[in-house]
Amino acid sequence: MRVRDRMTSKVFTTTLDTSIGDAWKVMKDNDLRRLPVTDRGILVGIVTKKDFDAKPDISLRDFPPSLQWMAVEQNQLLSRIKIREVIPEGQTLITIHQDAYVEQAAKLLRDNRISGLPVVDDKGRLVGIITSSDVLDAYQELLAINKNGVRVRLQVKETTEALGVVSEVLKANQNRLMHIVALEGQEGQDYLVLLLDKADTKKLTSDFNRNGIKVESIVVKK
Repeated sequence: MRVRDRMTSKVFTTTLDTSIGDAWKVMKDNDLRRLPVTDRGILVGIVTKKDFDAKPDISLRDFPPSLQWMAVEQNQLLSRIKIREVIPEGQTLITIHQDAYVEQAAKLLRDNRISGLPVVDDKGRLVGIITSSDVLDAYQELLAINKNGVRVRLQVKETTEALGVVSEVLKANQNRLMHIVALEGQEGQDYLVLLLDKADTKKLTSDFNRNGIKVESIVVKK
């Protein structure tokens, strides 16, 4: 599954010449902790409220939730200072390409302890955002966690060899395989997770055990 399939295409952004007052309002109105900065569509940085507070003459924490309630001098100050004046110098941008795999996004999010990744195309243009929630939803879909059916978790020694046995057992029990996932375990122990349309769970367990495959669990979701 590609990042382009799970990312959010609608992204709130700001530009280098946008005032910090306008950028702050976008962040406040949309409950954002960070805002991507673009220059003619190219991602050039990310700003946060901490970056605004880094300037000694302003502190957004003391400002009201709406610009209209600010003192005139405060409003003028926020309108005068531009994003290019507060964006961190030498900022390292952590991004991911739209054609990368969701697994790669998951690793970047975890390794860098961040909750969202800007998604770019071949030219560095910002095309979306993928978050940890998007990645979690993708894995739930891959594992068919929310789909109805009979979910069977098998403990196998080698997935390739086990597939033939699994196919024969399902055929004998007239089960329709709707989804299958192979998971790598520890110490040479692997798992196959099957989603079946329906099953006689007792007979299915007996047939797998008789063929040397351990049924670790069966969950029926209707």
